[in-house]
Amino acid sequence: MSAPLMIGLGVAIALLPSLLMVALCTIGALRRDRHEGNSRPAVDDEVPPVTAGRAALGTLVAANDARAA
Repeated sequence: MSAPLMIGLGVAIALLPSLLMVALCTIGALRRDRHEGNSRPAVDDEVPPVTAGRAALGTLVAANDARAA
């Protein structure tokens, strides 16, 4: 074997653990991001807020006061 080939092989063997660790960490991070997803719901998944008019709120407050009394 030639000297440059032996040097290249030695460097490759020396760097292999570092390159393997970087590859595994990158793959793990990509998988984690893909499985966690976006914390914000998609537009189609959003539930409209519950709204009640003043009359409905007044009725609820009156019923609550009646139960408390």
